[in-house]
Amino acid sequence: MKSKSMRYIPFTLILVLLVLLSSGNISSAVEANAGNYKTAINLDAQTLTISRPDQVTNGDFLLAQITFEKGMDALPVTIPADWNLILTTHAAVSGGNKDIGQSLYWKTASNNEPVAYTWTFGQKVKALGGIQRYTGIDANNPIVASSGRGGEGDATGQNQMNAPELIASTGMKLVGFYGFKGMAILDSPAGMTKLYQAWDEQNSYSVLAVEENILKQGATGERTALSWEYDEPGKSIESEWVAQMVLLRTTGTQTTIPVVEAPTEVKVLIDGVPLTMIDKPFIENGRTLVPMRALFESFGAEVSWDSVNKIALAVQNDITIRIPIGSTRPTVNGITVLIDVPAKIVNGRTYIPLRFVGEFLGYTVGWDGPSKTVTITTQ
Repeated sequence: MKSKSMRYIPFTLILVLLVLLSSGNISSAVEANAGNYKTAINLDAQTLTISRPDQVTNGDFLLAQITFEKGMDALPVTIPADWNLILTTHAAVSGGNKDIGQSLYWKTASNNEPVAYTWTFGQKVKALGGIQRYTGIDANNPIVASSGRGGEGDATGQNQMNAPELIASTGMKLVGFYGFKGMAILDSPAGMTKLYQAWDEQNSYSVLAVEENILKQGATGERTALSWEYDEPGKSIESEWVAQMVLLRTTGTQTTIPVVEAPTEVKVLIDGVPLTMIDKPFIENGRTLVPMRALFESFGAEVSWDSVNKIALAVQNDITIRIPIGSTRPTVNGITVLIDVPAKIVNGRTYIPLRFVGEFLGYTVGWDGPSKTVTITTQ
């Protein structure tokens, strides 16, 4: 990790720092309480427990950020009841999985919410995160699109964390989450409002959550947060990071979204290049399934089929994936992981969940709902 001097300090950053210093709020508190959100750290354990935000009522929308060390090695993650995975992103650099990962989850609150929610990791890890409460989110179809990217500032000499853009419509809400391996002041992207920032001072991790109300239709553009030295915010600091965006459908956007003819099929772009497949992907239970052989071979992997045990196998470099048909428990290098939708055979072809494949090969997977387009970034 390295730092470099900057020519100036943004006035707003100075003001925020002075307020925090005067109030004594720059600390590694285990939990912060600000009504609509709660944050927590686990101080190196196999679980992370975050309390329920205040005044949660039936129908409220809850959005959770879980940031953890060890990247892919921390998986699988057992999630609390009734929560749903949105996406997982690792700080993948040059095909490797670095020492930080981040997952986003959502749920619609009921009348009988527990006082806290616990995530359990595949092994003991350092983790922190937060839960944000919203009202006015469409309970039936809340997630419009999501995106994620990971990187390493030390490799680029930049203190920038860039979340990929999404395509939005007027009235939607854009929420961003950033995780940083190190103690840092994380500066919100331009035009976005900070929801919370939290730190694990003992283990040197930082997180940030931000939001924005979408005022016009179109591409949001990348949203870049900046990282500054925790105790010297006039200097930039670079380290491993993850940046994710989620686009939420509010109840008010139901009638304001322009009527557009939906595409008839799901499109897959790998590093911006369309993937040509004779057998077409499809969506089931909110997850995109793709023909396994076509996808893996496009990555340069070797694909085989165990007809006796009905298991599809794929090998790429030092990663071996075994996917039993009809099971939600595939293995990656012998480690069992959990997926939402099982692999299945359709017209004699093996179909697998796309996001699972991309992320366990160390790639970044994004989804644009309006155009039904999946983007996979391998670099």
